[in-house]
Amino acid sequence: MIHSESSSVECPSVERSSGEEHLAATDNVVSQVDVSSHAHIQSTGLSAQPEDAPWFVYMIETAAGRLYTGITKDVSRRFNEHVDGKRGARALRGKGPLTLRFYEKVGSHSRALKLEYAVKQLSRREKLAIIAGECLLEQVLEKRF
Repeated sequence: MIHSESSSVECPSVERSSGEEHLAATDNVVSQVDVSSHAHIQSTGLSAQPEDAPWFVYMIETAAGRLYTGITKDVSRRFNEHVDGKRGARALRGKGPLTLRFYEKVGSHSRALKLEYAVKQLSRREKLAIIAGECLLEQVLEKRF
């Protein structure tokens, strides 16, 4: 269970373009069971992603409420790797059940790496604001860097 803190994060109003790929807790929370039902994050199986495929930043919540941030070209595949524990991050092994709380298309690999680092520097409160859709990923990060 996530408890929000009493003070809120200051963010400009949130406006999203209709073509922007984003999942937040206010949308359907994606779990291991239903991640494949979301057409926009279908796994490509064993085939390699094209070089020009977009990168995503994602956040996973553990059973204890900890938030893990990572990047990938295939959110569904990577989430399932974390759940299976074989190719997933060590930080998530034995911490299940895991819940995919947020992902957003960010473009290039370089940009994804920069955003991943920046998200990892945010407070829990700021991460929860992004997940809840109260702030855009870009808005919080612009204030930080």
